[in-house]
Amino acid sequence: MVLGAFTPSTIFAQNNRISIHSGLFHSFFDESPVLNTNHPNKAVKPFSGLFYNSLGIQYDRKLNSKSRFSVEYNYYYEIYQNVYSELVKNVVSERQSNIFNLNYSQLIYSKPKINVPIGIGLNYRHGAEFIVVNYGYFQYLDIYEPLIETRIQRDLGLNLRAGIEYSPIRWLTLYSNFDLIGFVYLHDKNAIERIQDTYGYNKYPHRFDLSWRFGIGFNF
Repeated sequence: MVLGAFTPSTIFAQNNRISIHSGLFHSFFDESPVLNTNHPNKAVKPFSGLFYNSLGIQYDRKLNSKSRFSVEYNYYYEIYQNVYSELVKNVVSERQSNIFNLNYSQLIYSKPKINVPIGIGLNYRHGAEFIVVNYGYFQYLDIYEPLIETRIQRDLGLNLRAGIEYSPIRWLTLYSNFDLIGFVYLHDKNAIERIQDTYGYNKYPHRFDLSWRFGIGFNF
């Protein structure tokens, strides 16, 4: 009888979820494109590199019927194809970021198959940004080479999240959400000052990352 009380269905009771997702659309509120519409390349990524997207994995634990806690990892790596071909300067040309997130969410609407959660969380971003600040012209080769400054990311931030979830069956959830991260602490102050003062990129750095994400979760 005691052993029966600890069957898997009692312990977990669909209180856990492992999910994978992709942030198909990212806006950093700078000049970085949201979609790669003008420079497709089938060899780079699926859909000819149309989406500048992130990939992530997440674990959720239900705290009660209305709230839950999650741990999440996201990876974003993109080279913006328009920068070099159009000789754009004072712009981020490449991002490589690992983002770790702790999130608390609450349901504001709940039906048997549909939930609408909102949440808030803490974020740590580890990676680098590459900023094109100028170009050098090599006459004999007739090419332009970019001058690039690098900022190391060891950033801390807060995020707000809102979305919708649909569970057609008990163990499966399809979802979409908007996630806005604001970074309150930015690492590598020397690089920031150099980019601003030496090269006149006064709008740098950009503290926000808004993504529209789509995912699938497995409940157990």
